[in-house]
Amino acid sequence: MSKMHLTATPANEGARRLAHWIGSECGGDLTAAERILFVDESQLGRLLDGSLLPGSLLLTDLVPRTEGAVLPLDWYNEAVGAWYDQPADRQALAE
Repeated sequence: MSKMHLTATPANEGARRLAHWIGSECGGDLTAAERILFVDESQLGRLLDGSLLPGSLLLTDLVPRTEGAVLPLDWYNEAVGAWYDQPADRQALAE
């Protein structure tokens, strides 16, 4: 088991939403997230700390694998809250 190491503040909304997804779906375990997302654990760490922005291929894979919890534009938007703030429900926002 490898736990997430989070910076003081989220680098962007994509990192924040990905961290929340890993926390809720994988119990914060990067090794479990690696198996589900098919993304190397070191890449996940870099996505979370903001030193890596996903390319188009990775973006198209992350959307269905996180069931829409993380969308492409999230990576280019400022974080809406802190790490442990619940992300807004996308379906509620659409209505």
